[in-house]
Amino acid sequence: MSSTGAATNLPKMSSTSSTADLLSLSPSCSTAAATLSLPQHSPSLNHRLEFLSVTVTDRLSIEKLIEFMHELIELGAVTLMVPGNLPIGCSSSYLTLFKGSNKEEYGPETGCLTWLNKFAEYHNELLRIELNRIQQHNPHTTIIYADYYNAAMQLCHSPKNFGFTRGALSACYGGGGSYNYNPSVQCGIPPSTVSGKPSLFFFWDGLHLTEAAYRWIFRGLFEGPYTVPHISTLCGSRAQIA
Repeated sequence: MSSTGAATNLPKMSSTSSTADLLSLSPSCSTAAATLSLPQHSPSLNHRLEFLSVTVTDRLSIEKLIEFMHELIELGAVTLMVPGNLPIGCSSSYLTLFKGSNKEEYGPETGCLTWLNKFAEYHNELLRIELNRIQQHNPHTTIIYADYYNAAMQLCHSPKNFGFTRGALSACYGGGGSYNYNPSVQCGIPPSTVSGKPSLFFFWDGLHLTEAAYRWIFRGLFEGPYTVPHISTLCGSRAQIA
């Protein structure tokens, strides 16, 4: 979808727009696009316009997921766990691609790009609305939402508390730069290098997390509060029934 098409009837969004504002972009999102009210001197303006034009079609991608879930339920699935989006504004790759000098665009505690994280939150809100709808129409099926976003954000807020002494934003395996990510350098091919022990990093290659990061997210889901409904209550109720 072009970043300039069908945008005349949509509100302009700023990098500080709330998730509720994003949800109001379009009732259907089928042919919608939008523009961001960003400073014209921003070096990543075009990238952001393109990113938003893709993001407002999230409802379509979620509809495809919902169709697939209906197929699984019809085939007899009784328990489905569906993950939300990660905080993409903390990704080494996006932090590199959309790097700017405006400190207001970055979270003061995490250093993540707040406007990108709002997109992830927007996706997750749309997803949860649809999951609730499926649950209401299929009371004998258990739909579990896996809150990847907040399970990961706890690590980004306090990386050293979880053993990530090299921080949460720089990649372990990369091509140098502020976040050790270079889109022109492929992982595993020189001049890319490993900067240290992977377990000390949150991101492996700027796009994918390390095993250590996924381990903490797993614990947050299965031992912590990051599933809806809480997975421990479901396991307990099933054990009692058995």
